Amino acid sequence: MVPSATSMPASPSATPTQECPLCGERMRRKDLELVDLIPGTGEAKPRKVSEWVCPECDYFEEIEKEEKGR
Repeated sequence: MVPSATSMPASPSATPTQECPLCGERMRRKDLELVDLIPGTGEAKPRKVSEWVCPECDYFEEIEKEEKGR
């Protein structure tokens, strides 16, 4: 028997999730661009950061570089 489209698992391109260690809800990946100001030069250096964020308890953690390639 072939499963219907509604019962098939989400595609790999769907937003990845993981379980929150504090409340057990599903955390979502959030990509941010932070700007570091270099003291004494007035120069701003942007950098991209990815985090897991829990919408229920506001827990967050930065995604490690090895994990980003998934």
